[in-house]
Amino acid sequence: MLLGNFLPSILHQFSYLKTVEIFLFLAISIPETKGNQLPFPMLSIQEKVPCPTSYAGCTAKADQELSALLNFQFRLTQTTSSIPTTVCFESRLDKWYSYFHSLGKIMPHYTMALERSHLQSLHFTWQDSFKPLKKHSHTSIGSEKVAVVFNVGAVYSQMGAAENQGTVDGLTKASKAFQSAAAAFRYLRETFGGGESVDVSRECVSMLETLMVAQAQECVFNRAVIAGISATNCSKAARQVGLYYEEVFQALNTAPLNQHFDKGWFVHIQLKASQFYAESYYHYSLHLHKNDQIGEEIARLQMGIDRLSSTKRTVIKGASSSHIGVISQLKNNMNSQLEKAKKENNSIYYMRVPTAGSLNDLPTYVPERPRPLEKLAALEQ
Repeated sequence: MLLGNFLPSILHQFSYLKTVEIFLFLAISIPETKGNQLPFPMLSIQEKVPCPTSYAGCTAKADQELSALLNFQFRLTQTTSSIPTTVCFESRLDKWYSYFHSLGKIMPHYTMALERSHLQSLHFTWQDSFKPLKKHSHTSIGSEKVAVVFNVGAVYSQMGAAENQGTVDGLTKASKAFQSAAAAFRYLRETFGGGESVDVSRECVSMLETLMVAQAQECVFNRAVIAGISATNCSKAARQVGLYYEEVFQALNTAPLNQHFDKGWFVHIQLKASQFYAESYYHYSLHLHKNDQIGEEIARLQMGIDRLSSTKRTVIKGASSSHIGVISQLKNNMNSQLEKAKKENNSIYYMRVPTAGSLNDLPTYVPERPRPLEKLAALEQ
C-alpha cells in the first residue's frame, strides 16, 4: 500500500503527539530529498513580569493562605525580572505551576480571606509581554491565573526555540515544546476567554496558539525532510505550515494586535508564510519531475519562486540574516530545479506549461491541534 493512502487511515486513530511520531516513523524508510542545513529561526515569547502587589485597606494578614500567597507572589516579583535565560526551563515552569496551584486553592474563599485580613482588595500588576513599559493591574484571582497560564505558554515557547533544530532529536523536542505552548494558550482561551490587557486578550491568545501550532508543525516538516519522506507528503506538510502562518499574519494585521507588535514580528511571519508556500511547491515539483509531468513542474516552480521574490523585496530590511539565508537557499534550489526542468522540456518532453490560474491548490496535511494543557487542568482540582 502506498504511504499516501496508508497514512490517513492511521492518523485519525491517534492524538496529535502520536500522529507526529507515526508520520515520521514511516518516513524514515523512504529516501527522497535532502533538506537545507541552515538554522530555522523561530519566535519565542517573553514571560510577563509581575510588579509588587499593592493593598487597599489595612495591611494585616490574618488569613494564613492569603499570607502564603502574598509571600509567594513577592518572591516571584523579586526573581522573575532578574532570572537569566540560562536558568533551567523546568525550574521556571515549576515556579509558575506552583503559583497557579496556590491561586486555585485560595480562589473559592478569596473574598473571605480578604475580610479576615481586613483588606478591601489586592491589586496585582504585570508588565505587558510585548511592550514592557505598559503595565496592567487587576484585583481578581481569575485574572491573576490568566497571567500565569500565559507565562507557562511563554516558557514552553522558549524551550522550543532553544532546541538544536539541526538534528532529528532536537526537532522532535522542539515540536513537543511548541505543542505544549499551544496547549497552554488553548487552555487560557477556552477556560478564561482572555484578559484585559492586549497581550492576554482573546485575539492575542488565539494568534499565539496558532503560531505555536505552526512552529510545531514546521519542526515536523523539517524532521520529515531530514528523514527522507516522500516529496508529496513533504509538500502537504509544508502547505499546511504556510496556511497556519498566513492565519497568524492576518491576525497580526487586525486590531488590537496591529498596533501592539514590533515590526519584526510582521516581517518574520510574512516570510514564513511565503517560505512554506514555496516549500510546498518545490517538493511537489520533485514529485512531478519523477512522474514526467514536466510542464506542470515548471509552472509550480515558477509560482514558488515568484512568491519568494515578491516577499523578499517587500520585507528584506526587517528580516534576520539566518532567515534570509534559508529563503535564499530555497530559492537557489528551486531555480536549479527550474533550469533543469526547462532544459529537459525543450529537448525531450515538449510539454505545454500551464498558466498559474489553471492549476488547483495543492493538498495539505492537517494535524489535530493539541488539546488544552492537561497539567493545568489537573492543578485546578
